[in-house]
Amino acid sequence: SRVCINEYENFIQTDAAINPGNSGGPLLNIRGQVVGINSALYSRTGGYMGIGFAIPINMAKYINEQLMAQGKVTRGYLGVGIQDVDEGLAESFGLEKAGGVLITEVQNDTPASKAGIKSQDVIVKLDGTDLKDTQDLRNRIAQTIPGTTVALGIIRDGKPIELEAKIGEQPADFGIASRSDSNQNPLSPFGLVVQELTPDLAEQLGYKGREGLVISEVEPGSAAAEIGLRSGYLIEEVQKEKVTSLEQLRQVLQQSEASDRVLLRVRVGQNSRYVVLKKS
Repeated sequence: SRVCINEYENFIQTDAAINPGNSGGPLLNIRGQVVGINSALYSRTGGYMGIGFAIPINMAKYINEQLMAQGKVTRGYLGVGIQDVDEGLAESFGLEKAGGVLITEVQNDTPASKAGIKSQDVIVKLDGTDLKDTQDLRNRIAQTIPGTTVALGIIRDGKPIELEAKIGEQPADFGIASRSDSNQNPLSPFGLVVQELTPDLAEQLGYKGREGLVISEVEPGSAAAEIGLRSGYLIEEVQKEKVTSLEQLRQVLQQSEASDRVLLRVRVGQNSRYVVLKKS
């Protein structure tokens, strides 16, 4: 399952009872084998009744092997901006059907630029296997050992071509700038990254018919983390004003007299509460 609460994710969805605080515990099959690591829970009541999500054990083993061997996690890196391909984009870019990954940007001096990948290319295969979407590409590239050469099946100007790219190592500061940029993430000084609530995301997280901004990341040790905010929670109000877009959020914060704290109304399931955040 794709839940959109983290940058790298490929969850197992389960209806096994998972209580708040069970994150990190094992998910077992009927043979007693560990198949996943419990990570998230969607519940309308805030209790164990709901839908649970677990990290697949093969992904966890891959991380564990790297930590044991190197003491850190090393991810593969391509160096592109990407987005999903819907039916409208598929027709515009000469594809037979929706799917694959549209390249929106190629960064300079990266494995992608050296391989000849261009903006407006659509990557449809990686090493001969079809790509479903951006999450599929992101996960598979991240789990590719740096230095490995991969084959990319691409549609360019409506015609199929194949390129080879030598995967690089993801820079240590990759993503930090985007997470801390207050223009893109207005609540980053408080330890939060948020995103707009799309219809698909609302259905996945159980917020159908509601409006707000979804918490996509909580910085460990931040004020937000200390008061118990989690990825997947819905922010409905900021400074007593309803917010449905990042632009509205920026405007509310700019007009606020208190720059070092913010009042939020946050929803999880059927319950909502007000919390005060101070800058981390």
